[in-house]
Amino acid sequence: MLADVVSNQGKHLDGWPWLSDSARASLLDGLAGRLASMSLRCILSELAHESSPGSYDRLNAALSEPLKRIGFYTKYPVLARDLTVYLKNWRTNVGRVLDRLIDDEEELADNGLLPHGAASLQAVELGSGDSHDAGQSVAVLRFAHHHRLVYKPRDCSPFTVYRRLVDVLNEALPSLARLYAPSSLARDGYGWVEFIDHDAAGKLDPKTYLRRLGSFLAIAHILGASDLHLENVIASAAGPVPIDMETLIQNRSRAGADVVATRRAIEHLNASVLGAGILPVQLTAGEATSIDVSVATGGLQRTTQYATVHQVVFPFTDGMRIAAVEMPVGRAKNQPGGMTLDLVREQRAEIGEGYRQAHLSVMASIPQIQSILASVPEMELRHIIRATRSYSLLLVEMRQPSRLRSGIDRDHLLRSLWAHIDEHPGESSLVSAEEESLWQLDVPLFTARMDQRGLFASGREVIPDYFEKTTLQDAAERLNSLDPERMRESLRLIDESILAAAPRAGESEMRREDSQAHIAPEKIGSAITALAREQARVLLESAILGDHDATWISVCSGNDSSGLEYRPIGPTLYDGLAGISFAATHAHGLLPNLGLDDLAHRTAHAIASILDDWTKERLTLPIGAYSGAAGLLYALSHYDGILSGNRYQELRLKAITRVEQAVDQDTYFDVMAGAAGACAVIASMPEAHTPQGRSALQAVTAHLISRSVLLDDDSRVWRTGAAKAQLGGFSHGATGIGWALARAASALDDDRIASAAMEALRFDDAMFRPSKQRWLDARPESLMVGEMFPAHWCHGAAGIAMARASAAPLLGAPELLGLAVIGAREASRDELPSDDSLCHGSLGNLMASQPVAEYAGSNICLDDFRNRVISRIQRSQPRSGLPQGITTVRGLMLGTAGSLYGLCHALNPGIPNVLLLEGHTKTVVSGAALDTDAHSKQPLISPVPPLKLAPRPHATPPKT
Repeated sequence: MLADVVSNQGKHLDGWPWLSDSARASLLDGLAGRLASMSLRCILSELAHESSPGSYDRLNAALSEPLKRIGFYTKYPVLARDLTVYLKNWRTNVGRVLDRLIDDEEELADNGLLPHGAASLQAVELGSGDSHDAGQSVAVLRFAHHHRLVYKPRDCSPFTVYRRLVDVLNEALPSLARLYAPSSLARDGYGWVEFIDHDAAGKLDPKTYLRRLGSFLAIAHILGASDLHLENVIASAAGPVPIDMETLIQNRSRAGADVVATRRAIEHLNASVLGAGILPVQLTAGEATSIDVSVATGGLQRTTQYATVHQVVFPFTDGMRIAAVEMPVGRAKNQPGGMTLDLVREQRAEIGEGYRQAHLSVMASIPQIQSILASVPEMELRHIIRATRSYSLLLVEMRQPSRLRSGIDRDHLLRSLWAHIDEHPGESSLVSAEEESLWQLDVPLFTARMDQRGLFASGREVIPDYFEKTTLQDAAERLNSLDPERMRESLRLIDESILAAAPRAGESEMRREDSQAHIAPEKIGSAITALAREQARVLLESAILGDHDATWISVCSGNDSSGLEYRPIGPTLYDGLAGISFAATHAHGLLPNLGLDDLAHRTAHAIASILDDWTKERLTLPIGAYSGAAGLLYALSHYDGILSGNRYQELRLKAITRVEQAVDQDTYFDVMAGAAGACAVIASMPEAHTPQGRSALQAVTAHLISRSVLLDDDSRVWRTGAAKAQLGGFSHGATGIGWALARAASALDDDRIASAAMEALRFDDAMFRPSKQRWLDARPESLMVGEMFPAHWCHGAAGIAMARASAAPLLGAPELLGLAVIGAREASRDELPSDDSLCHGSLGNLMASQPVAEYAGSNICLDDFRNRVISRIQRSQPRSGLPQGITTVRGLMLGTAGSLYGLCHALNPGIPNVLLLEGHTKTVVSGAALDTDAHSKQPLISPVPPLKLAPRPHATPPKT
């Protein structure tokens, strides 16, 4: 189908008779591959209509006939248009590269960039990067004797500026910290750059490499660079070398600053040492998977990671199709040979020292640096409006067959660019430029100039006063604001971000310690109150406020508990806005007049907006409680019940209906992100007894039961994740799902659901080890280390004990309490957990043990355990649930909000227990009464007589 088209372009190359056969072949092969990629989905669409043997061969033969091809392009006129656009751009751009090579041959030779002449050209690799401005992209030219040269179709002045800056700074830097800058030849609107070889052999020792990485980080941060991810920096034998400098200097003086907290947080983060992309940053790469794309630690994962990619399977056969395939993530060229994640962690002080030395060198050279920047007033630098990945995804979607049949369908797709234009009406010309570029099959490119405030695209000014200052003024202001205090904060962020990306295996266990109670019983109440006030202060002072909302920058984790990174917190209950909203709502009742109610109002406003978008299918979230949409619903329910008087009741009902609609897509099943979490949340709400609530509960429980497996021992389990693991425990396993089903069974008065709940709770019986008095952690990643028997809420004794004690009265099953008592005793024994988080720390164990104490009475007493927990927190401040050294953790289950809430719960256990997703109830004891020593004389957890529960008959559901 495309052979004649490609062959005809060979005639175009006859205009350069000096071009070698191999160079011609490389250009034509690249063209053929690109045209085939553009046409592939339409070809597959045609193939799908034929199911008989030999369908591919027949289609291939048919499309070799001119009349059949005309019919094909008539059916897909937008494809025909795209192919024409691409061919026109290809011819123009190939001509530019070859003509400019000849024109600049002598000067390239003089600069040592072309030692063997243009005639030695053997191959041209077009498309080494995104295309902009009518298909122009970076090209790598390969010559005889293994020489290579990089052509860049944009202003290459940044390479010249970087080299001059490096020359100045290297004079003051010790040899270990000195940098290498690539040679370049900048021309009008394009340029040539030295090809940098990767140090695959690891010739430079890791210590020196990391010291120089710190120096490079300092320059990038001070200039305001961005987008320096792992593909834009090469680990050479001379150290890290940037090969893409179009974002080396960023103008961050955006006019009309956003009033939305998240935007302000992003601006704050981008302006910090983390903003350049050199330090750890995560990119989503499939369901519950993220990969590190940073220069510092990207490509150094300890275990093989996989990314979901769409690729052709069974090519050139009847079964040819595009399928989602899990591919191992390879190692990029940002790391020298021999570098490991453990080395980066152990030698992270070298990065910090390189940063410190270069930072001081910059401070001593400010006049020279300002002179260099002022010498290039017309230099253009790329300004990123949206993530490049979002444009790439749109370009992929534009190749769907339906959008190649009709330009109207493509227009509808690109309308997504206008989604928030009402909030930024002055940016309509910007969005129009984006649409225009995408129709030209390009990634939109916007630029800023050193001496101007406008934003440019394709050589024209799009928005005249987009920035408050010129790029030069903004850079000068950054330089003049450098001081030792900012340097110290940057060094702290460097250290903490590396620790987040490179936790040492088993590190949390290394921090275990005993803690003896040192607080007199009559002083415990005032001690807890003082500690809670301090956590409230941290939360309030670290908030980033918008006009109506708030957010925080924190180290956060993904659904798979991997991929730690600094970022504005997300919306979730686990470590996001919903969790902070919940904590602030309840803490305000005990700690009034601090402003926690304002934080609750602001965070509720933010999560309501997100939940509304989810109900309207504008964004995707899992449906679970702690890592999904149900967690937002839960937080809003508590906010409405305590502070707002049902302001969001209508939205809550819509969200419950949306849960029912989305449940079929759930593949998590668990409490964290899956249907069990949604089930527990809805059952906890007043809406559980409305028609919408009952309908949603019935749909969610039916989904859970239908996706479960009933084992030979009559226990029920769910197979989850790529490994199809059968997990126990509360957060991801059968115990948590069984507990949620028990909640629903009680709300619906349904014996069939109750029976399934009991079977699920029975699964962990087989995991219990009498010799350990605990349950085996069956997660594959844990079993790889060995048999582990944790006592945590998330994956251990505390969560299992809590679930069994809570489910026992709901199911009429007193037999569940025996192991619950054992689990609670293990969770509250002498040796405290290594941290104080709700998820897997001391405060979580304290709260998880409370339901057992309530139902098992005198068998459990938590006063001593509570005293030891509070004593340690008083001595060393609350420890986050992330690896040692990481302190900027603000969320509910791992950080500051959880410490605040957990302390308030220790002060007044009448507050709803978030670990059980209890429904909202107003706190009956006032903050004033609790903030006294007299109150603390009363046991904060009073034993009650053991329950005597009547067995409940169960219908047996069919095995699945």
